[in-house]
Amino acid sequence: MPRVGPAHFYKKYTRIRYQQLDLQTANSVKTFRGLPLANFLRDKYGLDTNKPVKAKVHLYGQT
Repeated sequence: MPRVGPAHFYKKYTRIRYQQLDLQTANSVKTFRGLPLANFLRDKYGLDTNKPVKAKVHLYGQT
């Protein structure tokens, strides 16, 4: 009998993109609780968000 796993409400795209994020883009991307990505990069990783940051971007779509 197959296992009953969690229901997935998203679909992960197969390609991982390498992207350079500038301050304007990092401020426009919202993360958990609606906070800008720039805040997360600064607080968690200590990155200077005034300079562009290279990042791996994983894309997800709603199913």
